[in-house]
Amino acid sequence: MFNVSVFNDPYLALEHFKGNLKKFVVVLSDVRMPLISGIELMAKIKDLKPEVNAIFITAFDPDYVKSYLEKYD
Repeated sequence: MFNVSVFNDPYLALEHFKGNLKKFVVVLSDVRMPLISGIELMAKIKDLKPEVNAIFITAFDPDYVKSYLEKYD
């Protein structure tokens, strides 16, 4: 069973993640969000907990997303 936390502000999501590191095994994020991208958010999350899994969703062209992800590889 999984518990789900939902945020529409990536900075609030990051703060929640920081306070609950042991509770998270996967993060689902849109690539495009207000304030920072989902990829940037995930890079910050991976700095805190490298073993957390990431799932990205997007309406962008896959080639665009691939080139963006490579910056954070």
